[in-house]
Amino acid sequence: MTLPPATFLLVTYNNEPFVAEALESALRQDYPSLEILVSDDCSSDATWDIIRRRVAAYDGPHAIRINRNAENLYQRHL
Repeated sequence: MTLPPATFLLVTYNNEPFVAEALESALRQDYPSLEILVSDDCSSDATWDIIRRRVAAYDGPHAIRINRNAENLYQRHL
């Protein structure tokens, strides 16, 4: 039986203390054909750097895409 593709979405903003653990949890998933999408809403702390470093070092089976918004979209709409 072939399982359908799935996407794991991790959305973050200024989560420097927690983003590494959240990302590690996503990368440890054992679902086959998994795409991991990480999106950062223009964090002003080290969140984006942590994401980039960890994804660059990843050599596992999952497809990973990362995105960083050029501006904080949540704050823009308040």
